[in-house]
Amino acid sequence: MSTLAEALLKNGHEVQIISTAMDLGVEEIILNGDRLKFTIVKASSSPRNRALTLFWSDRKRLRKAINKTQADVFHAHWTYEFALAALKCKKKVLVSAHDAPIEILRYYRDPYRFLRLLLSIIVRLKCKNLAAVSPYLASKWKKQMFWSNEIQILSNLIPSDFSERVPQNFKKYNKVLCIADGFELKNVKTLIYAWQIIRRTVSNYSLILVGPGLGNDQLRKWAVEKKLDEQIEWRGYVNRSEILNLIETSKIYCHPSLEESHCLAILEALSCGLPVVAGKDSGAIPWSVGDAGILVNVQSPQEIARAITTLIESPKLRESLGNKGIKYVQTNFTSEVLLEKYISSYKKIINQKL
Repeated sequence: MSTLAEALLKNGHEVQIISTAMDLGVEEIILNGDRLKFTIVKASSSPRNRALTLFWSDRKRLRKAINKTQADVFHAHWTYEFALAALKCKKKVLVSAHDAPIEILRYYRDPYRFLRLLLSIIVRLKCKNLAAVSPYLASKWKKQMFWSNEIQILSNLIPSDFSERVPQNFKKYNKVLCIADGFELKNVKTLIYAWQIIRRTVSNYSLILVGPGLGNDQLRKWAVEKKLDEQIEWRGYVNRSEILNLIETSKIYCHPSLEESHCLAILEALSCGLPVVAGKDSGAIPWSVGDAGILVNVQSPQEIARAITTLIESPKLRESLGNKGIKYVQTNFTSEVLLEKYISSYKKIINQKL
């Protein structure tokens, strides 16, 4: 969202951002800058507790902030409490879907995801203008949520600190990078099994695991108990500047996730010239990777291992795929390419009658 706001500001537009934060201490904080206003409203408890009331208190505070905001169009991201709050205010609203709620419930069968699905169903019934971040996600909304109207494809924008980066020479860094989390959907455990196969023939590489749940957490304890943790660096949560540094000091990026609507981490890796190993049946991943990687069955440790080993042993293939990735991102996912699509969509909605 910050990348889109930055691009709009650079293009001369005025931007107002409304979001929520826990432990705010006050009902609302407003920050003002040059053509930018940032309103943060209080979220009273954890997301799971708030979900029991379908985020009623959040939506009430969001509606109050939205009704005080003068804007030509309101762009609500995710099809949950933010979208429903904006739609209740009877403004000109574009809703962007960033996931498929029924698909998420398939992987996380818990009350929280069920309640989120209920929210998205309400949004679907009230929404007039819907965008999706990938063709895959648009297809899921048409099939699973019975959406019959047009869905515009407004994909994620690559952050400027990545798109403006000059790729470096990675030959001296023998690292395979994965940015994910410790949940089953991201399938990191299968990558760890694959890593043991890789280590039988490759001894001078390290696997770097980055993200929540990939530090000193349950997954690491499991790997240690199973003696599967050698030559694995568990970095856990890191800030954005450190992520950029890790990408620049890696040779290969592996994303073993079982499903993605549109993975920004893959775009970031591609923009820095890393070839990608990812799932051929993992939602929007084939579209996100293009021809800049090797797509495999990510439920098979053997296939993951074979693809990574191929890239380790083939410098020319790494370089070829890396160059294709840079070009693919620059052609499809930078703000220079995508901003006009966003603005065109906004103009269309502005011209609609309420």
